[in-house]
Parts: sequence; structure tokens; C-alpha cells
Amino acid sequence: MTEFGTVGDLYRIFGTDRKRDDAPAVAPATKLVVRKHDFSSAQTAYQRARSAPSSQFIFYKDATPRGEHYIRCSVACEPARPDVVPLRLALCYEDGTDVSPQDASCLKILGEATHLSCPPHAKETTFYYRLELGSFRRADRKFRVRVSAADGAEAGAGVAQCLTPPLLVLSKTKPLDASAPLSPPTELPDGLRRGQRAAGRKRARPAVGPFDPAAVAERRAIHEQILAINRRLENLKGSLSDLTVRLGASAAVTLPPPRRVP
Repeated sequence: MTEFGTVGDLYRIFGTDRKRDDAPAVAPATKLVVRKHDFSSAQTAYQRARSAPSSQFIFYKDATPRGEHYIRCSVACEPARPDVVPLRLALCYEDGTDVSPQDASCLKILGEATHLSCPPHAKETTFYYRLELGSFRRADRKFRVRVSAADGAEAGAGVAQCLTPPLLVLSKTKPLDASAPLSPPTELPDGLRRGQRAAGRKRARPAVGPFDPAAVAERRAIHEQILAINRRLENLKGSLSDLTVRLGASAAVTLPPPRRVP
């Protein structure tokens, strides 16, 4: 009869794997996390004057000046890494599916975005972006920005991606207060209100260049009408010539020869 000295001998004989207490713990996978996501001060003031408080994020893409209306986002690696992780940004829908290649260009990154990376030792990186595609053009779907390690980056191996909060992108809208001006008074010359002009001053028609699309289309339509009229005139001319020939031939056959008078 065989005797076993320790419990470890049983594991070795039957091939059973067991986790030893002194075995090193597996390090958790590194992931990207969004630490901050907010609007610029101009966009915040614009929203405060035009929409009631809401739990969803709304971005008004046509608010002017556009350079002052954007979203700020800060991301970092958790747990911290000792190396730099190059990042890649991509536009997607709320459920994480990619948008079309044409819609992908509607993600506008402001500033230096060609070498965006996450610094080491739990430090975060911040980027600023705008969305130029309205949700109403895509069945009122919301958009996110996918932040992931850049393709082919050795430092980004094993780093999980993250998604920014979903954004409902709308056009500009009127203020909640109907008496509030749509634009600052300083934008209107001589204190004139929008839609009014000074007495005795005629409204100037906008100058239209020779290559304006509307002007080119109008000239093309006129030219086609002239060609159609010319074709009808040529057809009428040919019909008139045929009718003249036929009348002449008919008269030569039916008229009797002149009679001699004795």
C-alpha cells in the first residue's frame, strides 16, 4: 500500500492544478477611463439660456462663434502605467457601433491632435472636440467618441478602450426667454434691431458672381430653351418647304393645258 506524505503529492499524482497561496497575483488589465467630460464656458452659457436642465448631454453645433463652442474630455489609464500610451479617437454611436467613413470626418479635434497620448503614472491627457453632424440626420441617434490605443502601438497592447458620454447633437435654437436677443447687441450696427434698416436706406442685393451655381443653372436653362425654339423653327421651315413642293406638283397635274382660240 502506497502512503502519501503530503496533500501536494496527491495534486502531483492526479494532475490537479491548484493555486498556491504564495503564487503571484495576476495584474488586472489596464483600461482607459474618462475622468472629465464637460462643455466650454460659451456652450454652457448658451445651453443655460436655451434649454431646461436635463439628464442628457446636448451639444448645439451651430452656436457661434464656433471656435468657442466645444467639449473638453480628459482620459487616463487605470491602473497607472509606467509608459506612454498613444491614443486614437473615433466617432461612434451610443451603442458603440462605428459611423460611416463619411460621418467619421464630422469629428473635429481642436488643437494638437496628431500625437495624442496618455502620459505615464496615472496622469491624464485632455483633448477638445466638436461634432459637426446633427442627430436629426441620423434618426435622432446620439454620438460618442471612442478612445483607444493607437493601432500598431506596442505600448498600447492590452489597454482596454473607453467611450465618452453620449451626446445629442442639435442645431442652434432660440432662448427660452422670448425677450432675450438672439445675438449680443454689439453685433447690430447703430442699435438697429434684426430685420430693420435705417430710413431712406435701400436694401442692397447680394452680389452674384458669374460662376455662382444659381446663375450658372439659370443660364443653362435659358440656353436649352433657345435650342428648343431653334429646333422647332427648323422643323416648321422643313414642313413649309415640303408643303410648297407638294402644292406645286398638284397644280401642275390638275390644271388643263391652255386652249387655242380659232
